[in-house]
Amino acid sequence: EAAAGARRGAAAEFLTATETLEEWGRAGSEAESDAYAAGGTSGHPAVVGFLEQARTRGLTVRVVFSGRDKGLTNNQGPRLQRLRSCGCEVRAHRGSRLHAKVLLTEREIAVGSCNFTAASLANAERGVRLSQLSERELIGQREWYDALSEAAVPFKEGIGEVAPPSPER
Repeated sequence: EAAAGARRGAAAEFLTATETLEEWGRAGSEAESDAYAAGGTSGHPAVVGFLEQARTRGLTVRVVFSGRDKGLTNNQGPRLQRLRSCGCEVRAHRGSRLHAKVLLTEREIAVGSCNFTAASLANAERGVRLSQLSERELIGQREWYDALSEAAVPFKEGIGEVAPPSPER
């Protein structure tokens, strides 16, 4: 019986780009205390909507975006302003390009490669939902996010640098 009740480790569910976007919505709607987003995700209207809804429900919502990439995503600036205006903490990462795409709630983590743009949703992207994490694992991820956020600067209109396009763009 003791062995049956033993923790089996984190559960991983592998996702396509569209499934990753849907997972962000599901995780955000089921979160009970906080939703922390990082990376190239704040330009998609559905992501902004998920985060706004979480904030409207009284959750702590924090967003860290790549301050070096703001000019590459259409409408990202106005969408970040929307998040800030509804009470989300929005910060610009000022170090290297922040390319991670992470949603962290008090219970799970969704990680992916998709930027949630129309183009990337059509790509062969991969994401993963990690659930049933130990308290230690969740604390470790929260510490990673806190360090990322603390090193970032508060968002204000005009912050960010246009990163030069890669040869593939």
